[in-house]
Amino acid sequence: MTKLVGITGGVGCGKTTVLEILKEITNCRVLLTDEIARDLMKKGGKAYLAIIDFFGQDYLDMSGEIDRVKLSKTVFAEENKRMVLNSIVHPMVKQEVVTAITAEKIEGKLNYVFVESAILFEAHFDKFLDEVWYIYADEEVRRERLKKGRNYSDQRIDAMLKAQAGQDEYIKKCKHVIDNSKDRSITRENLLNLLADDSIKQ
Repeated sequence: MTKLVGITGGVGCGKTTVLEILKEITNCRVLLTDEIARDLMKKGGKAYLAIIDFFGQDYLDMSGEIDRVKLSKTVFAEENKRMVLNSIVHPMVKQEVVTAITAEKIEGKLNYVFVESAILFEAHFDKFLDEVWYIYADEEVRRERLKKGRNYSDQRIDAMLKAQAGQDEYIKKCKHVIDNSKDRSITRENLLNLLADDSIKQ
C-alpha cells in the first residue's frame, strides 16, 4: 500500500534536506509543489498567461519568462497580490499532484508518496493525504540558513516569516514533528526511528 504523506514547515526549516534523506531511506516519490508551480508558470505553462494578465508585462524578464524574484518580492510584501497569485496557481498545482498520486496508487509499487508544500493546509492538500509531518527548526537556525544558503537580507527574511502561517497552529494539525535544527545525521536518525515505528503500526 502506498502511503500519502504531506511534508510542510516554514521557510529555512530544511524541508529539502529531509526529503533528500527520505529518498535515500524509503521507496518513495517526492512531489515538490513549488517545482510543479514553477513549471506551470513557465512560458507556455498553464498559469503563465493568467499571471501576466494580472501582474503585467513588467514582470517578464528579457527572455519573456516570468521574473520569479521580482514576483516573489511583490507577493511577500502585498498580501492581496499574494492571494491573487495563489488563486491562479494553487488549483492547477493541486490537479497535477492529484493526477500523480492517482497514478502511483494504481501502480502500487511505492511505499510512500511525499507531497511537500510550505502552505499545505492553506492549499488544502491535506484533504487527500493520509497524514502530515512538520519539519521544525529554531528561528535563529532558519535565519542563518536563509542568509548563508540563499543570501537573503534581514528585511526579506522578516517579510517571509511574517507572511507564513503561525508555526504552533501548523504543528497542531500534523501527526509528527521532525526537528531539523541540528545536523543531517541526527535528522536522519530521527527519520529512521519514525519510519520504523510507522511500519510497525501499518
